[in-house]
Formats: sequence, structure tokens, C-alpha cells
Amino acid sequence: MSNTNAFLAYASGGSPTVLSDAAWSALAARSTGFQTGILQPENLNKALRQGVNVAAMIGQFTADYGPGNVLDDGNISTLEAQFEAALGSFCGGIHYGIDAGAANALAPATLTPPVAAYADGQAFSVRPANTTTSKTPTFTAPGLAAKTIVRADGLAVGPGAILAGLPVLLAYDAALDRIILATPARRPAVHDVNLSYSSIATPTLALADIDKLIPIGGVGAITTAVTLPLSTNFDAGQAYWLQNNSPIGADYTVNVSAGDTFTLGIDGSSGSRTSFTLAYTETAHIVALPALNNWGVVGGSAASRYANGARSSLGSSGYKKIPDANAPRGYIILQWGTYVIDFANSDRPVSLPTAFPTAIMAAIGSSVSVNSYGGAASSGSTTTISCWGNNVGAGISWLAWGY
Repeated sequence: MSNTNAFLAYASGGSPTVLSDAAWSALAARSTGFQTGILQPENLNKALRQGVNVAAMIGQFTADYGPGNVLDDGNISTLEAQFEAALGSFCGGIHYGIDAGAANALAPATLTPPVAAYADGQAFSVRPANTTTSKTPTFTAPGLAAKTIVRADGLAVGPGAILAGLPVLLAYDAALDRIILATPARRPAVHDVNLSYSSIATPTLALADIDKLIPIGGVGAITTAVTLPLSTNFDAGQAYWLQNNSPIGADYTVNVSAGDTFTLGIDGSSGSRTSFTLAYTETAHIVALPALNNWGVVGGSAASRYANGARSSLGSSGYKKIPDANAPRGYIILQWGTYVIDFANSDRPVSLPTAFPTAIMAAIGSSVSVNSYGGAASSGSTTTISCWGNNVGAGISWLAWGY
């Protein structure tokens, strides 16, 4: 270490005139102290060396691990503070401080114990004064340079990763030359958007509301739309949980900010768009994907509705996929259509609007023409059924289901 120590060793040369340890242990004067008379130098030197060298050792330890030079100037309070700092540095203890910095710049005025330099693994417990809104907040130990705060994997933190008033644990990583956010303060909480935004036509969700359950459509709400902030303001994976609890049963439109898109559905198959409808009672788990300028709707009932697993084709000939946990693909399919008889009293193959992924369960049919009869049945195929009737040109209405 470069610090100097003014508390120096005594009688530490090659041949000091001192008593041996055994003679010092047996010396009667150790109990009574030296009395009037001739004082033998080896006795005095032993007594002085024992006390002075312990002081020298403590002084050297303080100089090696403390914040500055150790001076023999009679200033006991300074010496004590330096010794406490040296202990904290040597033991790898946690340095505690209360933030006195600006938003996105943690800067405690003091740390207990203090630090003279950043060291790998050094830990800091800080009570923040502000909630962070930046992806690059900083931490500054008193008298040292500011260091960017990052996640444990070295990636940027997200807005709201540090919350005002909730202590966080930080650690210095020498390889990254960054401060690691070891215990992020983010945690899910309940927040009613409409208590904050009831007088705004198209409210934009706040950055600080990330990772929270947000009921929209609360009492007194006058809006029918909400807008997400830009995804690039967030860390990948940060999320909003939305729930439409409108007291009047209204649907809500969820929009992205200009430049962003949504990917809808659990499987992402519904493509990208700039808004979607959150129907009454529906929920949506919306995750930030900043590298793609995108918000992904990956969970909740809205995601299921938009995913292929719950798709439908609602024409005169069509199908509906119904979620079912027991089905191999997670849904069963109900299909319907009509068939015009082209050969009387003969089974005819009719193509299904969509193939059953696994198997057909059954099919039924009936005539829709006067003075005619007919029906439908499974052909054993996942792509066709069999229809028949007694009159050419008569219509058969059929229904099939499978999974």
C-alpha cells in the first residue's frame, strides 16, 4: 500500500537487548510494575516493545487497508475512523449510506465505514432518494468516480429497478468496472391507472408502473384507451400486467407509442400491429422486447384469444378452435358447412375447412331441403367427412368435431 505509518516498531533490530519471553513471563515486576531502584534495560525494553509494537502493527494495518496516511499527531478520532475503515475494507463488510444524489445518480454523502477506493466485491447498502427512470443510473462513493449500475450479467437495468426509500445492495465488479445491482427493489404492486389518468383522453402508462398489475377501467374512468411507453426505455423482459375491470363492461384499446409494435398471441402468430382490444374482464401480460422495438403479448386471456390455438373462421363454412388442456395440441376444433348432393344415395367426400391435427371424433348432418333427407359421418380422415342424401341438388348441413 502507498499509505505511510508513523507508529513504528521498537527494539526490532537483529540483537535487541530485551528479556526472553520465558524470563518476561516469570518476572515479578510484571505484576507490581517497576519499583524504585536500578531498572535493567532488558526489562524496560521488553515492556516498551510489547506495547509499542502492537501499536505499530495496528498502525500498519490501518495504513495498508485504510483511506490514508496514519499519523502520530494525537488525533484519536481520526485514527479511530481510519481503523474502522481499514477493518471494513479488510473484512469485506457492507458500507452503508443514505442517498443524497439526483435522480438516476445515487450518491451518498457519507459511507459507514468509509472507502478510499473501489475494490472488487466491495458491497454497499444504500437507501435511494429517487426511483430510477434511466437504463444507465450511476453510483458514486464519496470522493470517488461515478460508476454505472448494471445487472449481475452486465446488461443494463430497466427503469424502476431502484425504488425511492427501499434499500438496495450494490457491489463493485472490477472486471466490468461497474456497480452490480445485487438486490433489485422492483416488485409487483397494484396500481389503478384511472386514479392517475381519469381526466386524460388517451393516458400513457408511467415508466414507474412497470412490473405492476394495472387494473384499467376503474371507477370514474372516462377513457377507452391506454398507451404503452416506448419499449426501448425498458430492459428486456420487464412487463405490464393489464386487467380490464371496467364497471360498465367497456372494451379498451391498448396502443403502442410511435415506432413500436405489438406481437400478439402466445405463439406470436398473429403478426405485428400497433394496437389491440382488451375486452371486458380480459387480462394481458405484456413484455418489453426493446431490441425489436416491440411489446409481446405473451400471457393472459388476450394472448390466448389472439393466438392460433384459439383462432376461428366464422363464415358459412368455418371452424372454431376451443382451448382444452386434455387435447394434444391444447384445443379441440368444431367445424361446420353445407354440401349440395351431386350423387343420390351415395357417400361423397367433403373437405373440411381445416384439418384436425390428431383425429376426428364425430360428424353429423341433416337435410335443409323439402322432401329430402340426408346426413354426414366421419370418414376416418382428418381432412374429410362423408355426406349423402336422396335427392341430387338438395342441401346437407353438417357439423364435425375433433382435436
